[in-house]
Amino acid sequence: MGTSRDHVSALGAQVKRLRLAARLTQEQLAERGGEGQTLIGALESGRLRVIQRHQVPLLATALGVMPEYLVRLLPEPSDSRYLRVT
Repeated sequence: MGTSRDHVSALGAQVKRLRLAARLTQEQLAERGGEGQTLIGALESGRLRVIQRHQVPLLATALGVMPEYLVRLLPEPSDSRYLRVT
């Protein structure tokens, strides 16, 4: 059974993949997404345990993808929730 942390880790891996494909640094992505570079680094490295729901659309927009696309890249959790809201 997957956990919220597993899903956040999967999201982080996808964010990193998309960021690198867009040739953005973590700092550039943070600026575009209105988030801190520390958050981007923690998300991509798997150190982040949860992500707030409002951050997903910000990251998706900064990466040039629809939020739904970014979320669909995550594995289907058993409880049908993609993210744990803090």
